[in-house]
Amino acid sequence: MKKISSLITLLLCAVTLFAQAPEKFTYQAVVRNANNSLVANTQVGMRVSILQGSASGSAVYVETQTGTTNAN
Repeated sequence: MKKISSLITLLLCAVTLFAQAPEKFTYQAVVRNANNSLVANTQVGMRVSILQGSASGSAVYVETQTGTTNAN
């Protein structure tokens, strides 16, 4: 009986570990200039902020990334 309960506990722990979400998220965007034209093959900077409570709430996380746009 002890072996079965130990096995069940081990399996539950393994399932819990694999069920966790990865510590990342992916995103893509379309970058346009003031004339609404695509900004292609250009280095751009972006800031991602997670705000608390509302769209004007305080930032609880801020990250700045740079990347290069493609032809699309």
